[in-house]
Amino acid sequence: MKTGSILFALTTALLLTAFAASCTDKNEEQAGIVEAPAEIDMKHFWYRATMDSPGQGTMTMEYMVHAPRFRIKQDIIKGEQKGGVSFLSDGKYFYLLDKESKTALRYDYDPEIVGSFLPENLDFHSSFKKFKDKAGFEPEMIGEDKIGGVEVKKYEFNGPESPTRTVVHVDSSDVIRRTEVFRKEAGKLFSFEVQKLVNSPQFSEDTFQLPEGYNVKTEDLPPMPDLSEMP
Repeated sequence: MKTGSILFALTTALLLTAFAASCTDKNEEQAGIVEAPAEIDMKHFWYRATMDSPGQGTMTMEYMVHAPRFRIKQDIIKGEQKGGVSFLSDGKYFYLLDKESKTALRYDYDPEIVGSFLPENLDFHSSFKKFKDKAGFEPEMIGEDKIGGVEVKKYEFNGPESPTRTVVHVDSSDVIRRTEVFRKEAGKLFSFEVQKLVNSPQFSEDTFQLPEGYNVKTEDLPPMPDLSEMP
């Protein structure tokens, strides 16, 4: 795997992490959807979400974290095509895994860089308020629905100057379960939905171990892009 591919994978992961932290929606444990925990231990959690875009396919993101160890899997499914990246930390090293070539690029563990892959805040219970504050106006309630058996109210953010409109599905705890974004002239752009959020889960020990059969290569991490200037 070339340095350019590594940088692309790392940048993509950072962008998705930032997006996931700001657009969290629906939460479930293994036996059905439940209310989001009041607080999430950001050193020990399990989080999975999907992003779907018509014509572009579906992306799944899964974070299994028991700091300093973690495993992150990101997959893109488009028709019969499937690709993605996987990141692993055993607390000593950080790995970028290429499943097809069975190659693991190993880097020294850098807390600052590794920490940038993890959502800083999964404050589900204030997500709706934050969404309204960012929009700068009150949304219109356009109906009611159910997501996984949970009753939700649908709110539409449709600013007159915005080229898009956004519909959020909010439960009785003000948790955004699903977000749908539409371009006013061209239909749906994408939807984002959280499928699993478990606080302090039990992980098997091999969750954070390098899988067998991988060829390990040691490299230096490429310089990370500065995302602070991005719109």
